Amino acid sequence: MSDSQQGYGSPSPYGQPPVPQQDRNPYAAHEPTQVSYQPPPAPADQPPTVAAQFPPLPPTLPPLPPYAPPGPYPQPGPYGMPPAPPRRSTGVLVGWTLAGCLVVAGAVAGVLLLTDDDGGGGSTKGGGGGEYNLTIPPDLEGGDLFLDKELTDDAKKDHPSVDTVMSAKYGADTLGNGWVRYEGLQDDEDLDAKEYLADLAGIGEVSIQPRDAGASEGEKFLCQGATAQEQGNPVVQYTCVWSDGGTLVSFTLTKASVYPLDSEMDDFADRAALMLDEVRPDTV
Repeated sequence: MSDSQQGYGSPSPYGQPPVPQQDRNPYAAHEPTQVSYQPPPAPADQPPTVAAQFPPLPPTLPPLPPYAPPGPYPQPGPYGMPPAPPRRSTGVLVGWTLAGCLVVAGAVAGVLLLTDDDGGGGSTKGGGGGEYNLTIPPDLEGGDLFLDKELTDDAKKDHPSVDTVMSAKYGADTLGNGWVRYEGLQDDEDLDAKEYLADLAGIGEVSIQPRDAGASEGEKFLCQGATAQEQGNPVVQYTCVWSDGGTLVSFTLTKASVYPLDSEMDDFADRAALMLDEVRPDTV
């Protein structure tokens, strides 16, 4: 054996090999090592903590009692029922009552005074407009139509039950303009213009039916056109009648013609309205 080779039993130049662990089970559980921790001592010059600088807080306030449950809601009144009105002051109510009585008393006194000034407040004809004092004037239309003849006696025969009757003929048909018959009636019974025209229907043939000519409230003013015979000759008659219940006035224009015209009747209605004021100039 050479010197470079060493025997197995010779000691290793690197020292003794480690002694193998005997009977150590690699799967055995390791027991934990108990280590006790000791906090390091505080340095001598460390300042005091915050808790040491301030006193402790007072104990916690006791909790608030729980809220009481709300009471039941009031029951609503019946549908549509209004709330009770507030009570009014008795003094105010009495004051208003006295004021109302004074107003009514004043109104009644005013009515009585007006009635006394009007002649005792007696009833009048003419639907409240006063009793008209009908006359037979000497002329009509401002002197254009002169009185030709009075026909009152004949008119009374035509109206035997009427209290007051007067009639007259105005104008002469010298220029073909015709003549006008005026008739005035007054009675306690109702005198109606429409009924008056209906009675004239049997005298001639009505061609233009009665129509309003512009009456005021509570009055009637109607005009119509008809054809008739006068001494065997054809004529037209335009009749306008005014009434207010107790008084009636009529004007009839008769002129030679064959057929009545609307334009002529309208013109005569305007003339009749002016003549009406001439035969009833005032009231009683």
